Amino acid sequence: MNFQKRLFKRIQKSPPLFFLLAYLTVILIGTLLLCLPFSSAEGSFTSPVDAFFVSTSAVCVTGLTPVTTASFWSPLGQAIILLLIQLGGLGVMTAVGALALLTGRKLGMSQRVIFMEEKNEDELTGLVRFLKFILKATFLIEGIGALILASQMVPQFGPVKGLLYAIFLSISAFCNAGFDPLGPVSLSDYSANPVVLLTIAALIIVAGLGYVVYIDFFFRKTKRIRLQTKMVTAMTLLLLTLGTLGIFLMEYGNPSTIGGMGLGEKTLNAFFQSASLRTAGFFSFDQAAMTRPSSLFSCFLMFIGGSPGGTAGGLKTTTMAVLVLGLIARVRHTRDLPIFHRNCTQENFQQALILFTASIFWISIVGFIIQLVESDKEFLDLFFEVISAYGTVGLSRGITGNLHALSKILVAITMVFGKIGPVTMLGALLQPAKYRGHRVAEESVMIG
Repeated sequence: MNFQKRLFKRIQKSPPLFFLLAYLTVILIGTLLLCLPFSSAEGSFTSPVDAFFVSTSAVCVTGLTPVTTASFWSPLGQAIILLLIQLGGLGVMTAVGALALLTGRKLGMSQRVIFMEEKNEDELTGLVRFLKFILKATFLIEGIGALILASQMVPQFGPVKGLLYAIFLSISAFCNAGFDPLGPVSLSDYSANPVVLLTIAALIIVAGLGYVVYIDFFFRKTKRIRLQTKMVTAMTLLLLTLGTLGIFLMEYGNPSTIGGMGLGEKTLNAFFQSASLRTAGFFSFDQAAMTRPSSLFSCFLMFIGGSPGGTAGGLKTTTMAVLVLGLIARVRHTRDLPIFHRNCTQENFQQALILFTASIFWISIVGFIIQLVESDKEFLDLFFEVISAYGTVGLSRGITGNLHALSKILVAITMVFGKIGPVTMLGALLQPAKYRGHRVAEESVMIG
């Protein structure tokens, strides 16, 4: 009883722990529902490990799956997955806040703090207005995407199935999930269809920018655009350009990917791959057929991921930008981190360094353990899988279904780690330091 009281008090005092438990609760409910016979196409019970993996992948909007979404799950099972994707894309606490607004309840201070934690906001004022904006923007953009995709899907699959496919793809793309109802080849059949590929790419990119950027561009009353918006926009354009150019050049002569396409289709598919690597998980050509340089380059883009405040995962664009600025500043022996006529703070650099270090440490440990368990598989395939899970991307070189149960659990935990962030994860698991009233003396050591 004392343990329960202490745990309840700690949850109340620790937004990161509450945040983690909220996600785990939704994942476990999704696992239970997907285990039951009505969720599978065959009407049989699904392996708890596979159900847990898919539920985690959906809530963490990743897209990695050991089974084929189109054939393994029943229509109800697919609907459950889509609901989990929408919850994960909005954010579990955002969904809780939306439910409170719909039922006429006011958000308490603790709920506001947790919502602030989820959206990486640093101000409590205006959070309810921000929540309403998120809901309106999400459903509006998903609706527009579904209508455009329906123009291509309805003629092919008929009015009912075509519209359902369009809605599923639009929600999955905007939430950066990567699940699709089209089968194991994902969007390979649409590699020559610019309407489908560009629409889904646009949904991925727009969602990856973050809601704060929308407000700055369209609703901010002052003319000055915030530094974060400038950094996010610049980094997004830079990474999309580098990604498109890199994939185009490295896969240009590969007949198993884009080598057999015309120049326009090569450019289109290279751009789509670059956009999808920003934590989306859709693909228009076989990922296992890519060259090793392309796969390693893809890992780099997946590791960076999207931008804070949106549906994307990964290290985040602003984190990488601040890291580079901080390293340049250290080499030049200055404390200034200048960008767009502003200076990022030293605290930003320290936060970025902590995120980067924690991410590399986690990926290395998980990758090492999985390599021990899956000794018969290629290191690149396993490394690609772990990075994809951390970045909540969902792309795979075709090994997800053949992983050992332990490996699946570790990959699933890595999805949670990538979704909620290393600092939040560690903050939930570690006890806060106690105030001792004094500090011991400092002493320098040699670094480097």
